[in-house]
Amino acid sequence: MWVSHETIYQSLYVQGRGALRRDLTVCLRTGRTLRRPRRRPGERRERIKDMVNIAERPPEVDDRQVPGHWEGDLIVGANNGSAIGTLVERSSGFVILLHLPDSHGATQVADQMITQMSRLPDLLRKTVTWDQGIEMSDHARISLATDLDIYFCDPHSPWQRGSNENTNGLLRQYFPKGTDLSGYHPDYLDYVAAQLNDRPRKRHNWQTPREVLTTLLDNPTPPNCCHHHLNPPHFGGASLNSCWPPVDSPPSDAKSTPWSSWEPLRGAFAISWHLSPHGPAALSDGRVPPRSR
Repeated sequence: MWVSHETIYQSLYVQGRGALRRDLTVCLRTGRTLRRPRRRPGERRERIKDMVNIAERPPEVDDRQVPGHWEGDLIVGANNGSAIGTLVERSSGFVILLHLPDSHGATQVADQMITQMSRLPDLLRKTVTWDQGIEMSDHARISLATDLDIYFCDPHSPWQRGSNENTNGLLRQYFPKGTDLSGYHPDYLDYVAAQLNDRPRKRHNWQTPREVLTTLLDNPTPPNCCHHHLNPPHFGGASLNSCWPPVDSPPSDAKSTPWSSWEPLRGAFAISWHLSPHGPAALSDGRVPPRSR
């Protein structure tokens, strides 16, 4: 029979009485006769410094009528050893993916957040709602660099970022659970995001998130080119195609691996591609993008 350490302590501190209790507790290294909790009743230690709770988030976020409010999270791979960051705009469902090939710690997540969110116009950078994952420990640097207000959900409350949770479920068609997520090429992440952004949604009367978000933007002006990955400039206007162009097929040219060596399509990937709106066209040569960095 296996007995947990908690059961042993309960036997010593609670069930022991009189001389028996004294004889038992003297055998403990600390010699304590009473087990004291390390925190006061009702106290919860914050894992992240200077968190701002979701209760302080502006009321306009709940209405989903004003663009620029995002929900974020990580989808993790096998044994929590790899991850991909996900960001979803609440009013439209527009998706941005964060490439985290080496680590999904606070520094790497902050760097990717700053890079990707800096590509957006100021109108689309208002708030981000995240859970209390330790990967957001560097939230102050993100806020300073992007002018975003970051709010944190209550513990164990995924419904407070429902749009993001639903989107993560869709993304699992492309990034199955229990697999290594560190090897996906950033071009493939862009392709998957484009698949979801160009997918008609019933809640938008069968418009795509890209179309909805473009409609919500006021005073359109031609955006500057922001493909430069080292210093993406800010731009204003309604068109998102300059930064996140529609993609109807996987990338035709890999940065480090030729098309001929890409992995054959099989298993869960075959299912996800068949379910996607542009799946059959993308299957013409039976290959998937490379799993290289």
